[in-house]
Amino acid sequence: MTQSLFIETVEKTVKSLEVPNLVYPPSGCAFHPRCPYATNSCSEECPTLRKVSHGLVACHHAERIPKWHLTASSN
Repeated sequence: MTQSLFIETVEKTVKSLEVPNLVYPPSGCAFHPRCPYATNSCSEECPTLRKVSHGLVACHHAERIPKWHLTASSN
């Protein structure tokens, strides 16, 4: 792993642990600042709740995200 790839991985991990500001929430999808699947559309418009093969989701990219990322842990 190169140093730049390592730094990018660490930055994404830290960002995924951040909680959004509840007073000034991010525009668009509330998860886009910490979502590894986020694109520009995620920061521009809030996704609507819709049905996909594995349940209800509010995500612009639900079809390309692995099913296990979208389901709650059964622990």
